[in-house]
Formats: sequence, C-alpha cells, structure tokens
Amino acid sequence: MDAQEWLNTEMAELVRQGKYLNQFNARRQADAGLKLVARLCNAIRSHTGLGHATIILDVPGHDSERVSFGSRVASSVARH
Repeated sequence: MDAQEWLNTEMAELVRQGKYLNQFNARRQADAGLKLVARLCNAIRSHTGLGHATIILDVPGHDSERVSFGSRVASSVARH
C-alpha cells in the first residue's frame, strides 16, 4: 500500500504535517507542532504513570545542522 493512502490517527497526521508536509513552511509546521504538544500534554497529564514524569527525552533527528521537529516538540512538552 502506498504510504500516501494510509489513514492516520489525528496525532499521526500532526506528526506527518510537522515532519514532512510542512517542513519548508515554518508557520504551518509550528501550528502542527503546537497542536501536537497540546494533545501530548493532555495525554501525559491524564495518564496515571506518566503524569508524575519529571524528564522528557527526545530522539535526535538525522540532521546535525538543525533542531528536528521531534526535538522541538519534546522541548515544548517539557516546558509545559
């Protein structure tokens, strides 16, 4: 199956928009990232185990010249 035909969950679609669809459109990428951060923070707060977490880790991107979308999302979740 072609990856473009997959039906994504809302969260997966936000990741796709941030990492791939809008990687050259900072405003749209930031919008997807902010929506994703809000949903992740809500999920963490409502989870019995994760709600007590004190550390957020990210998986570094492959490009050492720039901060990846995932790293920026993790940093925002950590700040909230």
